[in-house]
Amino acid sequence: IGLLPLSLYFFNGVSIAGLIINLIAIPLLSIIILPFLIVFTLLSIFLDISILINLFDTGLYVLFKLLNEIPESLRWITTGRIDSIFVVFTYIIMLMVYFLPYKWLAFIPAITLLLNYWLTEKSKWQLHVFDVGHGLMALIEKDNQVLIYDFGPSYFNRFSRTRSILLPYIKANNLTVKTAILSHEDNDHAGGLQHFIDAGFGETLQQFHPKNTHNVCEVINIDFAGLKVQSFSTKGFGNENDDSCVVRVSDNTHSVLLTGDISKAREASLLADNTSLKSTVMLSPHHGSDTSSSVNFINNVAPQVVIHSSAYKGQWEFPKPIVVERYNQINAQQFTTGVEGQISIKFYAKNLAIETARGQESYWFIKD
Repeated sequence: IGLLPLSLYFFNGVSIAGLIINLIAIPLLSIIILPFLIVFTLLSIFLDISILINLFDTGLYVLFKLLNEIPESLRWITTGRIDSIFVVFTYIIMLMVYFLPYKWLAFIPAITLLLNYWLTEKSKWQLHVFDVGHGLMALIEKDNQVLIYDFGPSYFNRFSRTRSILLPYIKANNLTVKTAILSHEDNDHAGGLQHFIDAGFGETLQQFHPKNTHNVCEVINIDFAGLKVQSFSTKGFGNENDDSCVVRVSDNTHSVLLTGDISKAREASLLADNTSLKSTVMLSPHHGSDTSSSVNFINNVAPQVVIHSSAYKGQWEFPKPIVVERYNQINAQQFTTGVEGQISIKFYAKNLAIETARGQESYWFIKD
């Protein structure tokens, strides 16, 4: 009970069966197993005790099998993200109940905690750009539903960012995947695609990839939890980068432009179509390569925030300094995943808030 708030905060959930298992396991170990081991050790000096050990081991194995049959739903319950203020106030309440003669005083911090929850403005939706090295994996979250854009790299079919980052994030935060989009088939964007499908999320690709993910994505407009999601025509450039699925997500106040690996040629094509590209946040095309981010494109999108999804001191040295300077010319805030770690943007009714992994946990953050 005392560790419950910490479990919720650090592990985003709690083991319901854990309390029962520990109530059985600790006395079993202390009162039965250890004394029996001492007795068996002493007896082994004079007798062959293999029969006794086998009987003892068989009994423990039966008990283990019974514990292992506890339903999955009772083993672990996911609660999602818990704020640190919840942990602090919960322990204050516990201490007041335990030590104070007037237990009712514990209602004061309890009511304070509830008022803080009710009065604190909640973000309407969020964008998370994960730190996957050289590659891209982004997630848009609204009302516990998510849209996923790209799946990061995978190396030797084992070291998958989808397995190590995306799937655990979805599970830890108790999220429901509604839609998934693959920009194009380069490994740094599609490496974890099959692992995503193997995890049971293949149907979420159907809206934008009804036939298969080898073809360019469908040009459609959909509603995602109240957000408008729009993809744009590619006109068949004949190369995977320029045929990337470009997607704009908007709530009519804020918007995010997801650009894949398009080059200046595709940027010019999008501008020629007179499509509405203006966005609050943009993921820089092709990780901040100088093949992309033309001046005209930047001025047309006019992003307030630009995120470069690229590796720390990667071999291509993205984002290129000349590209960074172009965005500086419009006074856009710039963040690089390889430097800042995971970048999360929370959209509120009138403003937005930016959080970075290094900004939150700078002392412990492993940079290189």
